[in-house]
Amino acid sequence: LVEVWFLDNNIRKNPPYGTVYRPHFVIENTNEYLGIQFENLEKRKFNEHILCDIILLYEGIDYSKLKKGASFEIKEGPHTVGKGFVIG
Repeated sequence: LVEVWFLDNNIRKNPPYGTVYRPHFVIENTNEYLGIQFENLEKRKFNEHILCDIILLYEGIDYSKLKKGASFEIKEGPHTVGKGFVIG
């Protein structure tokens, strides 16, 4: 379970929503991109906090830094489109 919010920083016209959104998370103080998929992302406004579940996409990737309390950026390529933290 994660809490996220999408930034109104002129990268996106609207926050993402739906069942298939696969950005990357980059954990604070790292530069490693971790592939994830949001499950049933609710439609929201920019900077509005959302609680949601994620799916870890790739076998063989070390997701161990994605643990309770970890802060991360949501990336689309090199662009930061949101932020969040792991709740549980």
